[in-house]
This record gives sequence, C-alpha cells and structure tokens, in this order.
Amino acid sequence: MTLGEKIKNYRLLKGLTQKELGMRVGFSEATADSRIRKYEKDIMAPKADLRMKIANALDISISALSDNDISSCEDVLQAFFQLEDKYKVKINKGDKKLCLEFSLENTKNDLLNSYLNVWADQKALAEMNKSNFAYCNWKAQFPGSLIEDWNTIRNSIFEKYNNAITDSYYQERCAVTQKDFVHHLHEMLTNNITMDIQEIQDSDFGPDPRTDYGLRFEFSCEELLTSTSQEYINAFAVFLKDTYVINQLGHVIDYRVYQYKEGHQFVVKVRDPALERIAALYNTFLKKYVDAERNKLDTAKDLYKLFIEIVSRLYNIRLDSSEK
Repeated sequence: MTLGEKIKNYRLLKGLTQKELGMRVGFSEATADSRIRKYEKDIMAPKADLRMKIANALDISISALSDNDISSCEDVLQAFFQLEDKYKVKINKGDKKLCLEFSLENTKNDLLNSYLNVWADQKALAEMNKSNFAYCNWKAQFPGSLIEDWNTIRNSIFEKYNNAITDSYYQERCAVTQKDFVHHLHEMLTNNITMDIQEIQDSDFGPDPRTDYGLRFEFSCEELLTSTSQEYINAFAVFLKDTYVINQLGHVIDYRVYQYKEGHQFVVKVRDPALERIAALYNTFLKKYVDAERNKLDTAKDLYKLFIEIVSRLYNIRLDSSEK
C-alpha cells in the first residue's frame, strides 16, 4: 500500500473529506482539497513535517504513514525474509495452513513479542464485539499509550518497594560478591517470589565486548503489586537494591514491563559476564524441580533441599536448610 493509499484509507476511516483534512493540516480553504488529493494519488509526497501534521490531524501514529509499500506477493516474501533474518522468525507447515513462529524464548524479541500479544488480544476483542471500526482505529494509533502504560506499571513497582529498598541499605545487605547475590536469589525463592531466569547472549544492550553476557529476570507484575507479605517485599527490595549496586559498578541494567499471555511481566536485564554461573545454578535447579514434579515429590521441603544441594556444590555456600 502506497503512502497516498494509506492517507486516503485513514481519512475515510475518520469520516473526513479531503478539504476537511487539508484544513486540519493547515492548508487554506482554497487549496486544502487539491493538496490532499495530490498526496492521495501519489502525485506529491508530503515531507516529514507535513507527514507529522497529517498524522496528527488524523489522530493516528506517525508509523502508520511509513514508507513500507507491500503491494505484491514478492514484497510480502521479502518482508518475511527480513523478519527471519532480524527476528529469527520460522515458517511451519500445519494442517491446511502455514504459520509464522515467533519464539518467546528469544530475549531480543521481548518488545516485539509483547506487541504481538497485545495485537492478538485486540483482534480477539474485535471479533467478539464485532467492532471492526474500533480495531482499525487501534491499528492506526498503534502503539498509542502502550509504552507509557507499561512505564506507569514499572514506576508503581519501584514506588511500592522504595521504603523497603531504603531499609535494606540501612541493614547493609549489599551484594558485594556473587555469593551474596545467590543468597538473595535464594531468599526470593524461599519467600515464594515467582521468577524466571534466562541467559542473555545477544546485543540487547548494544555491542560492548565487556558486557556480552548477562541474565534476564522475569517477574509477575500482578504478584509484585498485590503481595502484602513483608518477607516477600523485603526479599524483592533487596534484589532491586543489588541491581542498583551492580549498575554503580559499571554494568548495564535495564528495567522494563512487557505484556505477555500470562499478563504484565516485570523484566530486569543485568549485563555482567560474572553472572554466568548463576544462570547455570538456577537452570539446574529448574531441571531438578521438573524432575521432582515428575516424580511427585510431595513437599516444598524436598525442593528446598534440592536448591541447597545445588548451591552448596557450585558455590560452596552454607545456607540455612531449616524448614520454611
């Protein structure tokens, strides 16, 4: 679709005439319709500043007026090839259908996967409500306030844990070594904080040979914001404080909220090559956990002891193994 076709489609979606749109953009009454007509017929192309004015007049995102023109099957395939190269998208054959697969395990795709989940939700909502206008309007305004909304949730998390973070400084519970950091991860696990840890080995933070390895921590925003357990709050506050300390030591930290099938997730990415063994520790524990579930170990105490065993073996750390 050409730029002119996009302008026309969004103008019609908003129920405007060419003259009305032209006057909203700032053209005179005498030339408003002719200027918009030339843009829609691709006789003229609006410059960047005018394109922004047109987007504002239509109340749509400037990205909706991008120059990507996909008008043939070959164009579609070239776009798919770019998705494959940049986002590692795979094509799979199913029963009477072909599917593009976006891996949720690829941490480089956090934002894209989040957008795709929101899109799926909006499409399902449109089909349920049979409201194509609202759906088309959502697409035209995308991403709208999504990033702002996610940042608001992130800030709410920081606000809730701010007092406990301050207290943890006074308690001098600062992670100075990897052992300290593992102790604090252990506290989160034993205080029922649901988290997932993945290794980072990509360019999420840009090319930097000093930080080509790190960890990605994922938490449930709903759980973080609704928990009233003081032990839970203290344990997570200590983790946040640890990330501040790591950042002060010169390593890159990134805090984001994304929206997945499970809901909003608080994602913390820590770039520090020294953390590689912690990922191995946690992944080993998860494997033990899966095996325990398969073998139907019937108490949390059994899993807790497994974690103690792994920590002791990899880090020679003595942790309290008393029953929680």
